Amino acid sequence: MATIRDDSWTCSSFDKLLRLLLLAAVVAGGSAPSLVYSSTVTCAGFAYAGNSNSIETRFKYSKRYEKSIIERGSALSTVLCRSLAGRQYPFDLNTSENIDSKGDEILVTALTVTGETVSEETFGPVHKLFVQIRAQALIFDFATKKIRRTYPISFAYLDVLNHSPSDGEIDERVAKAYEGAQGKDGIFGRYAAALATATLPRNGDLFLQITKVTISPDASPAIRPEIAAVRGAPESWVADHFGEALNSKAGVALFPYSPGSAIGGVMQMKLNDTDFNLQFPDPDWEIAIDLTGVKKVKYAENPLCQCDVRHLTSII
Repeated sequence: MATIRDDSWTCSSFDKLLRLLLLAAVVAGGSAPSLVYSSTVTCAGFAYAGNSNSIETRFKYSKRYEKSIIERGSALSTVLCRSLAGRQYPFDLNTSENIDSKGDEILVTALTVTGETVSEETFGPVHKLFVQIRAQALIFDFATKKIRRTYPISFAYLDVLNHSPSDGEIDERVAKAYEGAQGKDGIFGRYAAALATATLPRNGDLFLQITKVTISPDASPAIRPEIAAVRGAPESWVADHFGEALNSKAGVALFPYSPGSAIGGVMQMKLNDTDFNLQFPDPDWEIAIDLTGVKKVKYAENPLCQCDVRHLTSII
């Protein structure tokens, strides 16, 4: 038995905020029609966000998935770039050439995993397995290491079993989170979809970023215990979900969440066994989120299917 929940974040002023931000993005984009870069973007592959020394701990299950791909005789970055074929993009997507051979001022894209959550809850004889992968579709300048576009994506998988899940069953669900299940795109498919609607950098671009997230005690029950146990993770979780909702509803992309001040913002990541420190510009608009309360709303229930959970909470 499993339950599908796909609840959108709702707020009386949220739609108005989306329209205002979309209008600002349109005005900013329309003021500078000339492109800074060529119309080619090169697929760099698969990356993990954060300090490389903690990747094995923070991305335990994703690393096991990557190992399974390697054992089949391929590299995860190769599989990812090949999966992008067959779609239409607003730019020429290069999935085969070496990045280093392209010279200066080259735009590259990478699927960067920012978080994974795997948890099990027991209710009598019922075992609930929850798997969530969060990521960013990044476009950055390979020469200057400056981030130019980010699009947050996520996939969550909820399954209900009559026994405690084995390592093999968990690995199977993690693979589905990346590759898709029940006719729904996984992280790979959602990465491709994000690129299909992406925009290339233009002169005079204006940037948005969430720089402050406050979670009140009344809202804290909505944060899963395994997320709440990690310092800073709840705020990042809220920022990621808001950013994904903003992008999906209004087509507005935000730079990665940076707590406090975004000045000199740096995003660490490990791409193809190489450590990168990517920089993003100071934002023209800063967004502060104050989560004061939440409620859970069941959207639908089906006892026969697997689950793709998008949003479990609604903002009051």
